[in-house]
Order: sequence, then C-alpha cells, then structure tokens
Amino acid sequence: MHREGFHSVKQRILRDPMGELQTLPYIGRITVSHLAKNLGWDLAKPDRHLARFSERLGFSSVRDFCNTIAAATGEAVNVIDLVLWRYLADRMWPIHI
Repeated sequence: MHREGFHSVKQRILRDPMGELQTLPYIGRITVSHLAKNLGWDLAKPDRHLARFSERLGFSSVRDFCNTIAAATGEAVNVIDLVLWRYLADRMWPIHI
C-alpha cells in the first residue's frame, strides 16, 4: 500500500476482493472469507462451526446453507453467518454436531 497508494490497492480489491485479499500476508483461502466479511462483503465464512453444521444438515457448503436461510428470511447472508456462528459457538460446543 505504501508503494502503490491506498486508492490503487482499494480499486484492485474492489475488482477482485477474494483474489486480492489473499495476496496479503497470512491470508489464505479460509481467512480471506473472514476478512472480506469484516470489510463489509455480504458472505458467509466457512469456519469449523458453520462447516460442520451445514454438512450435518445436508448442504454442500456454508455458502449454500447461509444463502438458503438468507433467501427464506430476507436477512443479509453476513447476518445469518453471524447469528448461526454465535449460537453454535456459545451453545453447541463442545458438543459435536
């Protein structure tokens, strides 16, 4: 960012958020979803809580699971992600789903 400037980096991220964010140090294929969600993109992050729960319920991915609930409720996907994650983190663990 120092070499290119904030505006240039921001424009690259806006064009390809997941690809560009993964070029940052320590950001991989899982943590990129966490970062993108925290930066305001409307998506679900495939953390272990949601991955296990969605798989147990027969969904092919966390994204499909949260998108289905979002479509049924009218809530944003990132809101569904947060509500489910908080519930699972607080209430379900260490019980294994």
